[in-house]
Amino acid sequence: MMYEMTRAERSQYKRRQDAAHQAGEEAVTNLQPALALAEAIAPRAHALRYQR
Repeated sequence: MMYEMTRAERSQYKRRQDAAHQAGEEAVTNLQPALALAEAIAPRAHALRYQR
């Protein structure tokens, strides 16, 4: 037998999903400038690490 969520549970689930999606979007937005800065500071560090 499958459990049916109540309207309140569905609403809460959707709010949590939306909040998680928003948090992910914000994390990506905050990470992009940090990665650009890291590349500007040490553009060859990644290449040198994997060149060996």
